[in-house]
Amino acid sequence: MRTATQDIYGNPTEMTFGVQLLLGINLSAFAIEHIFRFPLSNFCALQSNWFDTFSIWQLITYQFIHQGIFHLISNLLGLYLLGPDTERGLGTNRFLLMYFLSGILGGLGWSLLSPSGIFCVGASGCVFGVLGAY
Repeated sequence: MRTATQDIYGNPTEMTFGVQLLLGINLSAFAIEHIFRFPLSNFCALQSNWFDTFSIWQLITYQFIHQGIFHLISNLLGLYLLGPDTERGLGTNRFLLMYFLSGILGGLGWSLLSPSGIFCVGASGCVFGVLGAY
């Protein structure tokens, strides 16, 4: 029986569920912030002093906020090119866990090395995690 990630001949398709989900969330967050002008980065970007206010959600939400269109395209291109094969190898649940843990660890490392008063956005830590697992 054919699954959603196979074509009519049983060959794997280019896009997997986890990658589609992540691309959709990233594109939606970008549209909300940059097209509809809703300032998600005010409370979703990772502040360098997030631990002072215990804004732990920022370790996840910053991964979906991008500074501009080229920042978004470069992150999503890496996810699009490397993600499907990596997800097929790991399975969707393990792929998503690896993706988010890479982003969280990247955010923790960034916050330990950064001076206070600045913020971090983007999925680069996640995409480098995908590259490492690829």
